[in-house]
This record gives sequence, C-alpha cells and structure tokens, in this order.
Amino acid sequence: MKKLKFLFFPTILVLAFGLMLSCSKSSSDNSSSSDNSSSSDNSSSSDNEAPNCDGNNKGSFQIYPEKGAGLWEIVKNKKDCGYALVGGKNRKPWIQVIDDNGNQLISKTYDADFKDVTSNFGNGLPTEGQLDGSAISQTKDGGYIVGTFVNPKHPSYGYSHIFKTNAQGEIEWKRELKYKSGKTKVIHFVEDIIQTNDGHYVAVGLHLWR
Repeated sequence: MKKLKFLFFPTILVLAFGLMLSCSKSSSDNSSSSDNSSSSDNSSSSDNEAPNCDGNNKGSFQIYPEKGAGLWEIVKNKKDCGYALVGGKNRKPWIQVIDDNGNQLISKTYDADFKDVTSNFGNGLPTEGQLDGSAISQTKDGGYIVGTFVNPKHPSYGYSHIFKTNAQGEIEWKRELKYKSGKTKVIHFVEDIIQTNDGHYVAVGLHLWR
C-alpha cells in the first residue's frame, strides 16, 4: 500500500483565472552522417530518454479553465511536457489536462465521486460549501495525484481528500484526510503534492482546527 506523508504549515496562495504560458519544445537534428563526416556537438537524444521539457521557448498560447470552473493551480507535466490544471466546478473537484500545443486532453468534474459539502453550523456560514481541487502533479504511470480543500474552511463542512487518477482522469483510489487534535477536528488544505522516487506520496499545505 502506498504511503502518504503530510507536511502542513501556514502559507499564502494566489488564485489565477487566466494564464499566458510559454510553450517550450526541444528540437534535435536527426540527420545521418557518413563515416568521413565530423560528428556534431548537437547530437540527437536516444528514444529511451525522458522528453526535454525545458528547452527554448518556441511560442506561446493562452490557457483558460473551462466555463464555470475556478482554477487554483496549474503545473507542467514531467512525462509528456503538457500541463495539468486543478480547481473546482459545481462545488466539486475539477481537473483539466492539455498537451504542449494547448490542445485539451481531459476535462473532468468529480460530481459523483464525492458527497455534497454542507453545514448546519449557522452563525453566518452558508449551508452549501464546496470541495475544490487545490494541488495536482503527474505520477510515474501517467496519471495524477490530486489534493483538495473544503471551502469555507470550517470543520462543519467535513474533511479534505487526496485522490489518485489514471492517465484518463478516472479515480483509482481516494483518501479522506480525517484527523482530530483531541476532540477538535483538523481541516487540511493541500497546497502541493508529489510522488516520491520510491512510489509513495508527499503532501504539503496548512491545517486549521476549531
């Protein structure tokens, strides 16, 4: 069973709704040379090497979340040089994946995978809350690991989740971050999450208790 490690501490986040991103690609000259020709310093890479996602910028394109979605984070994928977006739509987690040319590959809202976030606490808090995606990164198998947070950030709305998807965005497993400090509920806000070299996962963020 994969292990999850958590490091939660106060931090500041910025919500972005539209971003201009540079699209970078690496190019190589794969022309063959004769035995008498001199070798070039810019030799082509082998097929077994990971794609070079840090080459010179070749152009740019705009990335916007789909209509009705709120974007929280966007990251560059390590395996295919595309981009992964995470946020919320219809009060549930939402992800979008595009390739390095800006073409959409996945756009998915997890309506049926998580229960509605509600509260009867009152005292000025709305009855309906939401569970938004707040962190995402690509995993070694081409899938994604996703972190969330409840909004408003109050224990009466329940707990945050972490979930793992396959390359098509379908959930493979999910875990509720259900913790208490004594009798007090602890609410986790996942700011970043990655897969470690040994196949486990590390999440960082902040926690609130009331």
